[in-house]
Amino acid sequence: NRGLWPQNKNARGSGGKPVIRVKVYGIEKLVKRLDALTQAQERILSRLAHETWGHARDFVPIRTGRLLRSIRVERLGGMRYAVAMGGRTAPYAPYVEYGTRPHIIRPRRALALRFEVRGQIVFAKVVHHPGTRPQYIMRRALERTLSEAEYIIAKILS
Repeated sequence: NRGLWPQNKNARGSGGKPVIRVKVYGIEKLVKRLDALTQAQERILSRLAHETWGHARDFVPIRTGRLLRSIRVERLGGMRYAVAMGGRTAPYAPYVEYGTRPHIIRPRRALALRFEVRGQIVFAKVVHHPGTRPQYIMRRALERTLSEAEYIIAKILS
């Protein structure tokens, strides 16, 4: 008599109406299994977030290293993670990720802009910037992680 089994078919509840009572056996085992699944899910999500972090670091272009240092895994609470890039360390991250349209650059606090082209210092009052191509660092990192997800999950569950 394990599992779900009606107990005392002739029992009466309050008001004299017939009541069926059920005892559940093995609930402790079920709770342990659910806890194990929750722990496995937590490990899987954490591992996927950290894999994405690693792939993003592989894809990021490096000039000063600020953009690379800005990549981080954030735990949002519960079983939610975010892999972020940018912020105060590298506020230009969205422009690298999504690119820019052609635009005009003018000096704000000086009479001219100063920059380097092919080793030569150049001054200009206005620059017609052609825009930049998107790098899709985070997108590519996530795509690579998702392509490996089945292997990562199988490794954790085995």
